[in-house]
Amino acid sequence: MKAFSPLAVLISALLLQGCVAAAVVGTAAVGTKAATDPRSVGTQVDDGTLELRVSSALSKDEQIKKETRINVTAYQGKVLLVGQSPNSELSARAKQIAMGVEGTTEVYKRDSPGSAYRPGDRL
Repeated sequence: MKAFSPLAVLISALLLQGCVAAAVVGTAAVGTKAATDPRSVGTQVDDGTLELRVSSALSKDEQIKKETRINVTAYQGKVLLVGQSPNSELSARAKQIAMGVEGTTEVYKRDSPGSAYRPGDRL
């Protein structure tokens, strides 16, 4: 049993070599992105949280969830809604919902008229 343990440790260490490299590269990529972004790290985190909160608020509206395809981007509290909406009323409602989310200072929307994709339309 004692001879098996060092062998198991050696094999495990060899198999995990790729994981270590992936973790180092991933950490370096995140660090580089944070360092090159003009926003502070705190603002980047706040914007990421705001994106999630706006997306969550939009998905609570069943009609918006089913009939639109909207991507949310936040930058220093300003929210950009990009996507497709079947009509201007639904688009305006999405903007109103986004404006109601805490932390949102402004909302810009860039959407295309027409119906959003259906689940079968995905590639």
